[in-house]
Amino acid sequence: METIDISGAIGLIAMMLLTLNFLMGMMLSTAYKKSVYWIKLPEQIKKLSIIDLHNYTAYIALGLVVVHALLIPLDSSSKFSFTDLLLPLNAPHQPKIELLGLISFIAFVLVIISTQKKIKKSLGFRAWKKYTLDFVLHRDFIRGTWNIDGPIIKRQANGLD
Repeated sequence: METIDISGAIGLIAMMLLTLNFLMGMMLSTAYKKSVYWIKLPEQIKKLSIIDLHNYTAYIALGLVVVHALLIPLDSSSKFSFTDLLLPLNAPHQPKIELLGLISFIAFVLVIISTQKKIKKSLGFRAWKKYTLDFVLHRDFIRGTWNIDGPIIKRQANGLD
């Protein structure tokens, strides 16, 4: 398995974690504990702290996104440099998708920074709750995944691409 394949797999895992995180965030914004479905769940699941799980998945996903990006230039067949990560329009392949990835990463970091208690408190809960950058972030990650035109390196796509 090549480094670029590992990077792609890590990126997909990060996207799945972010999707789960997004859904948990939506759960937290509703009265999910009063839901009929929540009441029917086993006690072990109801004891889980959704807020902690929501936070942990965000931090793990952030780490995976960073690893995903840093692995791409390490593969010589991708012809990417670390400069291409910061200036994606100069990238040798898929510059628009790379730009979308950079924008999504910046938005993701801003969302995580805005959730810190001091910043969240200074914004006020109502203003923070209306903060829709996380929706834009999730949409950009999905759009970036759906628009990729195969691997970065030119080769025959397998069934998982």
